[in-house]
Amino acid sequence: MSAKRKHRPQPVGEVATKALRDYWSGRSAVLLWPSFTRTARTVMDQLTACGATVAGIVVATDPAKDTPVVPDVFSCAERGLDVPPGDFYAWLADSPPALGSWLETVDPGRTWTALGDNFLETGDLFGRAVHGWRRPAWSEWEDKTRIETLWQAAGVPSPRHVVTGADDPALAGHARDLDRGSGVVVAIDSSLAHYGNATGLRWVRDPQGDPQALADALRWAGKRARTVRVAEFVEGTPCSVLGMVLADGVAVFDPIEIVTLRDRHSARLTFCGSSTRWRPEPAAVEGMREHVRRAGRRLAADAGFRGMFSVDGLLGEHGFLATELNPRQASGLGLRAAWPQFPGYLFQRAAQEAVPGVADLPWQDVETTFRDAVRRYPSHSVTIPLPIEADEAHCAKVVARGLTQTAFYRPDGRGVRLTSLVPLPADGLIGPGAAALAGLLGRPELESPADRSPLGGPR
Repeated sequence: MSAKRKHRPQPVGEVATKALRDYWSGRSAVLLWPSFTRTARTVMDQLTACGATVAGIVVATDPAKDTPVVPDVFSCAERGLDVPPGDFYAWLADSPPALGSWLETVDPGRTWTALGDNFLETGDLFGRAVHGWRRPAWSEWEDKTRIETLWQAAGVPSPRHVVTGADDPALAGHARDLDRGSGVVVAIDSSLAHYGNATGLRWVRDPQGDPQALADALRWAGKRARTVRVAEFVEGTPCSVLGMVLADGVAVFDPIEIVTLRDRHSARLTFCGSSTRWRPEPAAVEGMREHVRRAGRRLAADAGFRGMFSVDGLLGEHGFLATELNPRQASGLGLRAAWPQFPGYLFQRAAQEAVPGVADLPWQDVETTFRDAVRRYPSHSVTIPLPIEADEAHCAKVVARGLTQTAFYRPDGRGVRLTSLVPLPADGLIGPGAAALAGLLGRPELESPADRSPLGGPR
């Protein structure tokens, strides 16, 4: 009997980049994007680097002034078509005649390959292949009410909760029963629209003593969804763990901090960004990663899923509790900041489409390579909303969890982008410093979960 063959690591960057160049070299691509963004520009750069030609762009809005020059552009806004960016993919799915006529004029041979962002669920563009589209059987698991069935099947813990109809008269009673002193979180389904970045959540801090706040949250939910999930509010660090389903297994990366600040007065949750600088205890990291690996296996088995996904949740004194799953390439991994020359967006799409040389890479090699790169070059992307526009870049002294830090920031729309925070605490959390800076700049009502969490003390 022969001995089991020892796994030999492959150079992921070299192998994957060659596979992507083999696939894209000589192809013409058309981008399908609601509005031209920095991500769209990145995709164009990656396509060009892999030997493709970006021949066209289809966009809902007017092209941005800094949009790179491409041979053909179809802008809904310029053509007088009323297509809001939020309705762009539904418009595409209806096979609009004006777009079909334009495509037959600019690509009569139907040779273009189409790419959209992470939410495109159309697999055909008037007879042209759509590369990396999201299958409806995958997107269904993004529903914050349905995901509980997957957690249960995969053995992933989640907060105590009830899932029921948005018009259930027992909802208020369920909320009061679930409250253990910190309130409840009301989450709505995706039946009527997609809600991201905490927009589909409402935190009710005292359902017992403030019945009006509870009634308002349930009324808000009833107008936007058919099904509602009411869960116990759990103290802890909001976080996310990204994974990737490949042909032979599930690669799982390190947890990232989801920088979410709370309003002390209104109980609103404000998503500010993410950070790969967070360093939880090693045992907690491995526990979270194992939960995510099981979720990825279940997702692959139940829905034939391939590619990137993320599990969001909370790390508190009782361990990790999962709250939602994003069956798509979610933000925050930090790979682009750590490894800017790697065509990560095209890599993800190739994994979804089972492109040889990508989808069949050993999961261990992808996991090790990505984790090592991000740990060597940690990064963050955090923007704090402000009531007035900042005028110039500054630095300021802040005190968070007893640690004096220097926060460097610059204007970013109606807010400021936190460019640097030094020194970092031992656990690397950005949120407390971001909350301290928010207070200094006119948002004293914002606080970090670590300001209240049992895990939030200095380490």
